[in-house]
Amino acid sequence: MTTTIKVNVMGFNLKWQSGQGKEYYTGDFIFQQVSPSGPVLMTEDGSLNLNALDISDDVDIVYRWKSPFVAIDGVLYPAAFSLIAEDNFWVLPGNAKPNKANVPQPGGQFTVTFDAPDELRVSDKNSDAGDYTYCLALKVGIDVDGSGNPAWLIADPKITNRGSTRLLALESAGSAH
Repeated sequence: MTTTIKVNVMGFNLKWQSGQGKEYYTGDFIFQQVSPSGPVLMTEDGSLNLNALDISDDVDIVYRWKSPFVAIDGVLYPAAFSLIAEDNFWVLPGNAKPNKANVPQPGGQFTVTFDAPDELRVSDKNSDAGDYTYCLALKVGIDVDGSGNPAWLIADPKITNRGSTRLLALESAGSAH
């Protein structure tokens, strides 16, 4: 059985980040869980701990982008998912900082598809006991570097899959005594 979590995502207070490999906008984001209507599964900052929630099945997260325009220095610019689904979800294990080269790999823990142009579905196998840092990445209709390409806008919450490896290591160390 698959657990499906639908979340409205809104972004505001955008700030340009550059240097040390950073060339994108960040900002304040609200992740509003709209279903299931029962317990809160995803926090307002977009973090999701499947282990603490005792969810052991596959998980589908549907991110519904609700800020079609964002203000940058008092001017409104369009903001939307990139046309290639995988480009909108950057993910790495642990606390590493993913970038646009870190899209989900075929056959890996995550697959990314569109339900609609403003709805991104991320399917998580939730089977490897891993902690992941991910970026939900969108395009903002502003060319900041003169390349003719829109800039990236990213939010970077955390996903913890079922069965923490840290807990397993602690149990193993405790049983050795």
